[in-house]
Amino acid sequence: MALREINLVPPDRAAKRLLARHLCFWAACMALFTGLVSVIYVAQTSMLRVQRRSLAQTKEIEQVLVARIQVQKRLQADQDRLNQEKSSLIAIRAGSRSAAQIIAKLSDHMNSETWLSQLSLEATGEPRGEARLLLTGLATSNEHLGDFLSRLSADRSFKGVTLKFANESEDEQHGQKAVKGRVRFQIGCQSGRG
Repeated sequence: MALREINLVPPDRAAKRLLARHLCFWAACMALFTGLVSVIYVAQTSMLRVQRRSLAQTKEIEQVLVARIQVQKRLQADQDRLNQEKSSLIAIRAGSRSAAQIIAKLSDHMNSETWLSQLSLEATGEPRGEARLLLTGLATSNEHLGDFLSRLSADRSFKGVTLKFANESEDEQHGQKAVKGRVRFQIGCQSGRG
C-alpha cells in the first residue's frame, strides 16, 4: 500500500500563502535593487564632488602659475632693459663725453615751456665716443618746440637732429582751470664731441 500526502489546507489559503511568498520575494528584490542603485548614486555623486574640487584647485594653481610667469617675464624684460642701458652708459662713459655733460648741454638748450619726460642714451659703438639720443617730452606749443629744435640743431655737438613726431593733445580741465593742449614730441639725434 502506498502512502499519499493529504493536503488539509484549503486551496484558497494555500494560494494566499504562495502569493504572500511571491510578494515578499519580489519586495525584497526591489528593496535590494533600490539600495544598490542608491549606493551607486551616492558613490558617483561624491566622486563627482571630489573631481570638481580637484578641478577647481587645478584652475587656481594654473592661474597662480600664469600670474607668476607674467611677473617673471616683466622682471626679465626690465632686467634686459637695465642691462642694455647699463652697457650704453658704460660705452658713453668710455667715450669723450659723459652722460652728465650731455644732459648739461641739453638743459642749456631747453626753454621754460619745453621739458623732457624721457631721455634714452645708446652708444653707437664708434671709436669717437658718439651716442644716440632719443628725447621724449612735452611743450606748451609748437612754437616753443620749434625754438628748442632750432637751439639743438644749432649746437655742433648734436648731429642729425630729427623730429620723430609731434602730437597735439586736446585741452584738459584740471579743477576750475582749463589747461591748453600740450604738444607731445620725440626727437632723435647723435651726440659726439662738441
